[in-house]
Amino acid sequence: MVVAKVDSAILRSDEMWELWERYEKKFGKKFICFNYCDFQRNGDKCAAQVYKEELEKCLREGKPTSIVSKWCGPNDIIGH
Repeated sequence: MVVAKVDSAILRSDEMWELWERYEKKFGKKFICFNYCDFQRNGDKCAAQVYKEELEKCLREGKPTSIVSKWCGPNDIIGH
């Protein structure tokens, strides 16, 4: 997948790797994969910032994400 430069910088950061590791350790599964179908720009926030904030919210509240991917799940938009 091609990712915008601004999103790539966030997704490749050490901070993101730490957040993903904390999430997997806490909930026993990986956080939903980043994609532009489920995470879109919101005002001045790039898509990766929206994604990062959802991950941080899950860790802060102690609840796994409730997002059901439109891209990576059963009956998704690519027909799996």
